[in-house]
Amino acid sequence: MSSQKVYNLTSTVAPGGQIDIPVDMVAPSDPGSYQASWMLRNASGALFGTGPQANQPLQVKIGVIKVDLSFVNTYCDPA
Repeated sequence: MSSQKVYNLTSTVAPGGQIDIPVDMVAPSDPGSYQASWMLRNASGALFGTGPQANQPLQVKIGVIKVDLSFVNTYCDPA
């Protein structure tokens, strides 16, 4: 999957705080299972993530399927 490599936060997040980080991603065109992992970096440059030790990456998993649109293209009127 592809996405932007670096996102800079526009505000400070306190320890234990929460923030939503939108990530626009583009799924691969080939069917299959895909996974992406990220670590965060603090202002000092140290990496951190999730879990009790904050050393596990954030992860997203998706499945891409092939959809047969021949029925739609044959029987549906685009007008």
